[in-house]
Formats: sequence, C-alpha cells, structure tokens
Amino acid sequence: MKIFILKLIPPFNPGYDVTQGLLIRAESEGDARAMADQKTRAEYGRPRHRPWMDTRLASCAEMTSEGAAEIVMMDYQAG
Repeated sequence: MKIFILKLIPPFNPGYDVTQGLLIRAESEGDARAMADQKTRAEYGRPRHRPWMDTRLASCAEMTSEGAAEIVMMDYQAG
C-alpha cells in the first residue's frame, strides 16, 4: 500500500463545510481518488461536483519522507 495526499488546487474553492484535503492509504492514485470521491459524496450537493476525480481541481501525490518540514494532516472537529 502507498499513502497519498489529496489537496484542492487553487483557485477552486467549494466553500465552507466541505473537505479540503485527505490523506489516504491505497494501492494507486486512481484508488485514492475514488475513495476520496466516495467519502465526500454528500458534501457537494446537486449537481454534484467531483473535484477529487478531476486532475485540474485536485492534486494527488504519493507521500514520501522527502521535502520540507510541514504539517501533513490536522484532525479538527468543529462543534
């Protein structure tokens, strides 16, 4: 299994109360995008946008230990 980080690509901004990024364990980029799409299905209304499946709207990169120091994931629950 590999770990992928998915992020929305500016200037695409679906607004508030929707997922902006995900960290997913999957076999491939396609599987990671499909899992993200399935998990966030209810967030995008009708007609439903599918940003996680569109390479113009969301990036999907395999995570490695290379690169600058950064916070990769922050789990925050609003009340």
